[in-house]
Amino acid sequence: MIPIRPLYSAANLAAGGCESIHRRATFLLQGSGMYFPRSRPNLIERKTNTYTESTGSTAAEDLPSPDANAFIDTSGLSSVESKAAFFDVDGTVCKTNVVLAYFSARVEELAVWVRLVWVPYFILTCVLYLIVDWFHRPTFNRIFYMSYRGRTVESKAALAKIIYTKYYKPRIFKDAAAIIKRLKAEGFKIVLVTGSLDFLVAPLAEDLDADHVYAAEIIEENGRLTGKLKGMYASNDEKALRVQDFAREHGMSLSNCLGFGDSIADLPMLEIVGRAYVVNPDARLRAIALRRGWPVMQWMLAPAKL
Repeated sequence: MIPIRPLYSAANLAAGGCESIHRRATFLLQGSGMYFPRSRPNLIERKTNTYTESTGSTAAEDLPSPDANAFIDTSGLSSVESKAAFFDVDGTVCKTNVVLAYFSARVEELAVWVRLVWVPYFILTCVLYLIVDWFHRPTFNRIFYMSYRGRTVESKAALAKIIYTKYYKPRIFKDAAAIIKRLKAEGFKIVLVTGSLDFLVAPLAEDLDADHVYAAEIIEENGRLTGKLKGMYASNDEKALRVQDFAREHGMSLSNCLGFGDSIADLPMLEIVGRAYVVNPDARLRAIALRRGWPVMQWMLAPAKL
């Protein structure tokens, strides 16, 4: 029998490793003056958040800590009844991405001999996904989620269980779990805002005791998934719009809210909250955080159990 781990490592190199190469390339382009950020329509009323940690630290250096809670400042918000903390999921709450989430389930379904053909094909398609994602993440997700086309609606629960158990749960950042628990105790509504599929992140939301989830939804027809997304994909400006909707519906002032993200796609959401926190960021978001004085934190996974 062919072991799964080498196959998984190869796919991880394509889906995750290419992201690292992409980040380094962006950094070099920025330094050479050749890099131009992707423009976005001005759909969101934004403000520049110049918040600095109460400890005196700024975003000039990353802020690792045995207790990440030390860097989350909620001073002045204890008396506020209606407040929320908005979290991106992939890369922020978990060391995950939507491509490897699908891969972790798909390899379980395939016969060993089929994997020999499918895995190299999948690795090549990851390169295409990377290119599309670079130019426009919503387009990438609309293309990628066609991978789920034809699956039965009844299979969603079993698929979510496999992906959460084998992929998401072992990759939850311990700092994220600790901070979410603390903020819940302080009266914050916990809201996950993600481009992942709703039924795949449902077990994660339940484990974290999240109050609400904004996620991508696949249209269902005749008992099967079409692969087409319902409505707008939760990324970029759409994330900010959903955050604004939540605040409006719950009578919240976004100045009393916190935001956590890891990529440039989270920027519109981070720009409209009172206190923005950047977690394990990509090169573009890191550069912006440095300029604006946003705390940049490095969250880590819990040590593996022997």
